[in-house]
Amino acid sequence: MTRTTYAARAANLQAAMKVRGTDGAHLAFAVGVTKQFISYLARGLRRCDAVIAADIARELGAPLRDLFVVRSLSEESNNTEEPMVLSAVDDDPILFFEDVATIFNIKPKTLRHLRASGDGPPFAQRGTRGRLRIRRSEAEDWYNRTYWAPPT
Repeated sequence: MTRTTYAARAANLQAAMKVRGTDGAHLAFAVGVTKQFISYLARGLRRCDAVIAADIARELGAPLRDLFVVRSLSEESNNTEEPMVLSAVDDDPILFFEDVATIFNIKPKTLRHLRASGDGPPFAQRGTRGRLRIRRSEAEDWYNRTYWAPPT
């Protein structure tokens, strides 16, 4: 018995999306998968099955063979795939200001005061009116340094 997966030709997939004038969100909606799945696929970090590959090719109006490479493995043999390398982003979600306050049981007012004094977590902001955001690992590092550091 063989298992078949389709690996995206990342450059071709991205070019086809650009030519078609579609982004990952619209393509994901049309195909019935998540935006994150399309993002991983377009960067070559994820593989898909034949149905999804065919749907993507149909939506982009490009031949399947131009967008994907077929990978087949025999389950009876000793053939192995190289492991997929995923970034740590999967296990490191983005938190908003309110999430940090809730997770670490810190009053939002206290967190705002710490941030204003330069002692708060290193939040990032997109645009002038964007919400404050931070990766969970960075928030945990800040919390451990601030509240659990040994006295000097």
